[in-house]
Amino acid sequence: MATRKPIVYINGYPGELDIASDRLNTPWIYRSGTAPTAQEADIWYDTGAGILKMWNGSGWDNIDTKNAVYVQASAPGSGMSQGDWWYNTTTTGFSMYLAGSINQWTTVTSGSGGGGGSISDILAYG
Repeated sequence: MATRKPIVYINGYPGELDIASDRLNTPWIYRSGTAPTAQEADIWYDTGAGILKMWNGSGWDNIDTKNAVYVQASAPGSGMSQGDWWYNTTTTGFSMYLAGSINQWTTVTSGSGGGGGSISDILAYG
């Protein structure tokens, strides 16, 4: 059976989303010791340096953050702050802690196929 791509409507007509368009406006998150091939706004947790970075279109910028990055199998249950990151070593997914009225870990779309939210939604939150 052939692999089908998502159907989108362009100018009122249905068509399959081409593979190049799959990445449009969808930053990915990577976790590795070596830099991945990336597109603008992709995020990479450099396991060798322990630093979160973002691709600017021509190179990796360190994300200047005072937030913690947790790397463990279960979600941290205390001591979290708005914007903290958690890499789940069991599911290989990333989540960001959203404080305020939400007070929970929110899954972020990742390059390894996990995720449930979008980076745009989380960054728009504040």
